[in-house]
Amino acid sequence: MNNILIYTFFNYTRKTSKILYELDAEKYHIDKLFVSGTFSTKKLLEQIPKYRYVIGIADNNRNAKRSRYDPKYVNRYGRRIIIENGTEEYISNLDIVLPSTFYKYSSNTNGPCNRSAYLIMNEINTNQLDTRFGFFHLCKESVEEDIRMILDCCNI
Repeated sequence: MNNILIYTFFNYTRKTSKILYELDAEKYHIDKLFVSGTFSTKKLLEQIPKYRYVIGIADNNRNAKRSRYDPKYVNRYGRRIIIENGTEEYISNLDIVLPSTFYKYSSNTNGPCNRSAYLIMNEINTNQLDTRFGFFHLCKESVEEDIRMILDCCNI
């Protein structure tokens, strides 16, 4: 087992899913996990304590020119609360210096990426894990290169 887990939502039409599937895990010393469906995070959450780093990736907006780092995760999935009486917001505990091809997203999202990220940070905080976590939305033109940059920027 490696120190790093990279996960994404499994979908044949998503570039991040295809690239992660094809990425040479041994070369990058990573483990990969594909979450099938927006609500099936149980398997993902069970894996968190086993890793020093967990990185979530998904496709960025269709017209995006740069990849983005999402450092905030809110207790919302659409109009619903993710965890009743849960912490309102978590901040990524990943120590990273972003390359110029990335930007830090300052707004909140409330879709499946935020949901998985919020649940992971809740798991890390509730169980006082040493796991470091961050979520990234990657540009379609440079997904594999962006994954390499993330690993480099985290000094992993």
